[in-house]
Amino acid sequence: CGKSNMGNEYLLRHLARGKDLWFHAQGIPGAHVVLKVGKGEPSFTSILEAATAAAYFSRGRHSTRLPVDYTEVMHLRRPKGAPPGTVRYFHAKTLYVAPDPEKIQKLEIPDR
Repeated sequence: CGKSNMGNEYLLRHLARGKDLWFHAQGIPGAHVVLKVGKGEPSFTSILEAATAAAYFSRGRHSTRLPVDYTEVMHLRRPKGAPPGTVRYFHAKTLYVAPDPEKIQKLEIPDR
């Protein structure tokens, strides 16, 4: 979970790989969250937890429901000359989740 522009940049440049899933609250500033994908498909529970983290670590954290887009990392592009952590994304799906602080406390999310 990248919680700043530099953290988001580090997450995407050094930790994320092509088939990993990237999450971000739709249309508002916030954290990039990457769900590492091994062999097979990630569970829907894992996808919901990552989306919840992206919602919580955004400026929309006080909303009751927030749209979170997600896509594979290979569908991210950094615009030329854009500031660190800025990306454009394609082929995204959207989940509506509640940015629940109790769920976030149960997850072990490393800071970046």
